[in-house]
Amino acid sequence: MNSPARQYLQQFMHDLGQDYKAWRGLNALLLRQRQAILARNSEELETINQQIFGLYHKLSSTGSTRHQLLSALGVSTNNQGVQRLIRHLPAAWQESVGALWQQVEAQAREAQTANQYNGTLLNMQYDIVQSILNASEPENWLYQHR
Repeated sequence: MNSPARQYLQQFMHDLGQDYKAWRGLNALLLRQRQAILARNSEELETINQQIFGLYHKLSSTGSTRHQLLSALGVSTNNQGVQRLIRHLPAAWQESVGALWQQVEAQAREAQTANQYNGTLLNMQYDIVQSILNASEPENWLYQHR
């Protein structure tokens, strides 16, 4: 394996480990976000949201780097490309990198589910507040945002 390809692989594996940590952190923050939503703690929610956006930015950046690395290694820039890359790693690395990739994927799916759930909670709270606000003015029912 030539030197640039080896460096790309090392960067890929390093970033994958960093992504796993970031996704785990994001899932912990999404749980805290859900608790803050339910408690209607807007100050805590603002703090958590800033941390979440920081992790989103980091994950976006490493995703972009991964895209570039996969392209430079000559594999497609999707899950199939990553799987192909893993199959072509030295045998000693295949199992650990493959397992790490699966863990990253699982954390990402968990975050997507948690984010959707939190979004649903926020929408429900918004609808409740709108109903309360419009209860004193029944003539406004026609103009409610839905």
